[in-house]
Amino acid sequence: MGLGGVGWRRVGSKVQRWGWENCLRGFSAAAAPIPSHSVGFIGLGNMGSHMARNLINAGYRVSVHDVNENAMKKFSDDGIPTKRSPLEVSESSDVVITMLPSSAHVLDVYSGGNGLLGNGGRLGPWLYIDSSTVDPQTSRKISMDISKCRLKEKKGYAEKPMMLDAPVSGGVPAAEAGTLTFMVGGLEEAYVAAKPLLLAMGKKLIYCGGAGNGSAAKICNNMAMAISMLGVSEAFALGQNLGIKASTLTDIFNCSSARCWSRLKIWIWPWPLHLVLATNVPWALKHLIFTGSYVRRAAMPKTSHAHSAITTPERMKSDLAVMPASLSPDEIKR
Repeated sequence: MGLGGVGWRRVGSKVQRWGWENCLRGFSAAAAPIPSHSVGFIGLGNMGSHMARNLINAGYRVSVHDVNENAMKKFSDDGIPTKRSPLEVSESSDVVITMLPSSAHVLDVYSGGNGLLGNGGRLGPWLYIDSSTVDPQTSRKISMDISKCRLKEKKGYAEKPMMLDAPVSGGVPAAEAGTLTFMVGGLEEAYVAAKPLLLAMGKKLIYCGGAGNGSAAKICNNMAMAISMLGVSEAFALGQNLGIKASTLTDIFNCSSARCWSRLKIWIWPWPLHLVLATNVPWALKHLIFTGSYVRRAAMPKTSHAHSAITTPERMKSDLAVMPASLSPDEIKR
C-alpha cells in the first residue's frame, strides 16, 4: 500500500476511502496527485523496530535511523536504507515518524545538532509524526517550531510542513502485530491524510484535537492504567493477609467487577517477564513515574490522590510485585 493512493473522508458518521489528492485539497486549492512517498523512521527500539517493519511490509519506501548501530544493522542487512543522522533522514523523506524514549530525546532529534529541523527553516518532509510518550508541552513546542518553517520544495498537496503527536497504546505485542491504538493530536486535515500510514501500524485511530492533545490523552490513559495496576495489586495483598489464596482471588477477579485490563494483560506474559519485581519491567516504572511527574506539574487538585499513589517508586515496586509473586505460572495464565 503506497501513501500516494488512498485517503479518507467523513460522510455523516462514516469514514470512507478516497484519493489522497482529494483528502489534501484542504491544504491547497491547486492540489496535485501525490507522488509515491518515502517514509523516514527514527527510533528502532522495542516498539519502533516493529512499527518500521510493518510500514515496510505494507509497501512503503522506508529509511531508518537510530543511535544504536546494531539496531540499524538489522535493517541494513535486509536492504533497508539507513541514515547517519535525523537531518539525513529529513533530507530523503516526504514523511518522518519518530518513536523515542523521552521528551529530551524528541527535542534533540528535532531541534538538536543535525536534527530534523536543521535545514534553516526549509524542510523537505511535509508531515512529521511523533509517536513517543512525551509531555504535551514538548509536542506543542515542536509543532509550533515546524509551523514556522517552509517546505524546501513547493508541493501542490501541502502548503507548509505539519506535525501530528500520535502516541500509542498496546505495547510491544501490538506493535509487532500491527494492532496499536493511536491517540492523535494536530490539524485534523493532517490526521485524515495520515490515516492510511497509521493504519499500516495500528488498527484503531482516535483523533484527540489540536497539537499536544494526543500526548495529553496518553498521559491520562497511563494514569488510569497505573491506578488500576496498583489497585489490583493491593487487593491481592489485602486478600492474602485476610487468608484468601491468590488463585481464589484470581478466579473471583476474572469473573466479577474487578475484571480489568491490568488483571487480564499485565500478568499473563511468560514467566518471569511480568512483574515479579517491578524493576524487571522498566517501562512500567518509567511510565508511572512520568505520568506522576506530569500530574504534579499540572497541579490538578482532583488528581492529588492518584498522584500520591503513583509517584512513590518504592510503593510502586512493592505493590506491583505482590500479585505475580503470589501465583505460579499456571495460575497467572488462568
